[in-house]
Amino acid sequence: MRVNTYNFGKIDIGGKVYDHDVIITPTGVQADWWRKQGHNLSFEDLAGLMKHQPRELVIGTGYGGCMRVPGKLIEELEALGIITHVENTREAVNTFNRLEQEGTTNLAAALHLTC
Repeated sequence: MRVNTYNFGKIDIGGKVYDHDVIITPTGVQADWWRKQGHNLSFEDLAGLMKHQPRELVIGTGYGGCMRVPGKLIEELEALGIITHVENTREAVNTFNRLEQEGTTNLAAALHLTC
C-alpha cells in the first residue's frame, strides 16, 4: 500500500484521501486514529495496530514533528522485535514508501497528519 501524497492535514494512500490521522497495516488503513493524550503517543494508542504483529513500524510525528514519542515506548516496541522509525510525517512517508518498495513484510505506520 503506497502513500501517493502527503500535505499538512491530508494524505493519499492507494488513491484514497484521508484528512485525519491514520494507521496503515498490512491489511488496510484505519482512518480517524486518535490518541488518548493527543500529542503524546502511548503503547495503548497502538493497540489496534499491534494485533497485526508488525515487523517494522514507521511513526510520523506530524508535519512539524509535534507529536511526542517517549523513549520508553520505543524501547517497548523494540523489546517486542519491532524495528521502529520515528520521523516527522513528511520524512516518515518517504521511509514507509521506501520500505514498502523494498518488500518489507509486516510493515505498518502510525501517521499524525497535522502539527
